[in-house]
Amino acid sequence: MATSGANGFIAAVAQLIGAIVWPAVVVAVLLLFRTQLADFFGHLGSFSFSGPGGVSVSANRAVRAAAALGAATATRASASGALHETTADSRGLAAAVPGRGEQRKMQGSRVLWVDDNPGNDLFERQVFEALGMHVDTAETTEDAQRMAAQHRYDLIISDMGHPVSGHAETDPHGGYTLLARLRKDGQVAPFLIYTRPDGQEGAAEALRHGAFDYTTMPQQLLTAVTRALVRSPGS
Repeated sequence: MATSGANGFIAAVAQLIGAIVWPAVVVAVLLLFRTQLADFFGHLGSFSFSGPGGVSVSANRAVRAAAALGAATATRASASGALHETTADSRGLAAAVPGRGEQRKMQGSRVLWVDDNPGNDLFERQVFEALGMHVDTAETTEDAQRMAAQHRYDLIISDMGHPVSGHAETDPHGGYTLLARLRKDGQVAPFLIYTRPDGQEGAAEALRHGAFDYTTMPQQLLTAVTRALVRSPGS
C-alpha cells in the first residue's frame, strides 16, 4: 500500500497535470529532481491514479525507465558541458523507451557492462533494470573476459579506456581489446561501445573493429540496445 507521503506526491502531480501542459512538467521535473525521482520510482512496483477529468495515469516499467533515462541524459550532458541541450533531448524520452512488445522480448536479457568507474553509468543501468533486464558490471578487460566465460550474456556494453589488471597503466583502447578477446573465445553477443563523443571517426572505427554500434548518449544507447535485442541488425 502506498504511504501517505506517496499519496500526497501523486495528488500534487495529478493537479499539475490538470493545470499545465504535461510534457513541459515532465521535462522540468526530470531535470531538476532527477536523483529523487529515480529513487522514488525505483521503490515502486506499479501504481495508478486519476487526475482531473478522470484521466488515469500509470507508473510502470516505461515510466521508471523514462525517469532514469532523463536522469542519465541530464547527468551525461552536465558532465560534457552541454546541459543547455538537455531540454530538447528530453522531448524524445517517451519515444526512446521501447514499446510493450519490445519490452516483453527484452525482459530477462542479461547484460555485461564494462566500465572502470561504474558510478558513471548508474542511471543508464537503472533504465535497463527498469525494463526487466539483469545487468552485471566489470571494471577491467580481464574481469569482463572471465565473467563472459562463466555466464551467457545477450549483450555487452563497454567504454573505451580500461585499467590493466595488476598494472598502473590504462589501455586507452580497452574496449577494442576486450572485443577482440571475446571474439577469439567464440563469444558472439552484440558488443556496444558507450563512451565520450569522438566524432564520426570514433563510430567508423568501432564498426571496423566489429562492434554492433558506437553510442555517446543515453537515448542513442537505449535505441541501440533495443535494436540489438529485439530487431534484426538491418532494420
